[in-house]
Amino acid sequence: MSEVSKYESIINDLNLIETQAEILKNKAKDIELRNSQVERIIEQLKAENALLNQKVAKLEEELERLNVKTELDIFNSLTSKEKEALKSKIEDLISKIDYHISS
Repeated sequence: MSEVSKYESIINDLNLIETQAEILKNKAKDIELRNSQVERIIEQLKAENALLNQKVAKLEEELERLNVKTELDIFNSLTSKEKEALKSKIEDLISKIDYHISS
């Protein structure tokens, strides 16, 4: 092979390597850009998730408060006769439980 053709072959190889390096450099920049965009989205979603968790906790507290209030309202809505009947039934059940425990 002559010196000129070796030189041309090396130049062609170098041009090819340079082109491939440029392509890889551009792909790396694109990937870096996408990664930074994804990281921003992740941070936004984390913040939104924390906010939603706070809202869920507040709603759970409100629900618990309403459940307790409803239970108290149900008991307070009983008439004195109904309260006495309930008290009597509870005393009967306690007596039965005591009897079964003692035997």
